Amino acid sequence: MASPPPLPKSNSLVTITLGCPLSETLGCRGSVRLETVAKVKAGAARVTRGRRLALGSARFRIRAGQKREVKIPLSRRGRALVRKAHRVRVRVIVTGQDAAGNRQTTVTRVTLTSKTLG
Repeated sequence: MASPPPLPKSNSLVTITLGCPLSETLGCRGSVRLETVAKVKAGAARVTRGRRLALGSARFRIRAGQKREVKIPLSRRGRALVRKAHRVRVRVIVTGQDAAGNRQTTVTRVTLTSKTLG
């Protein structure tokens, strides 16, 4: 399951198109997560370190051989981060499962910009 870059539809939704192979006769289901590594000041030493920050998530179900747009609502914190930083590199993590219980995870990196969020 490959995931192309997200296409923003509104100021709080990111849309990603996912597909399920035709060989999965009962379809696919799973979840999509957006996360980034935010720099946080740590103590008096002012050392910055990365901390994973969840920006949004959604679940999906897709029939065999079909493609579907999955809309991921951004969290309040995620919208604020994108507006403040103007550009944020995010990881799109898609975890899919077929009817037999076989799982597959795909990770793609994309950039969200404050211009795309309106």
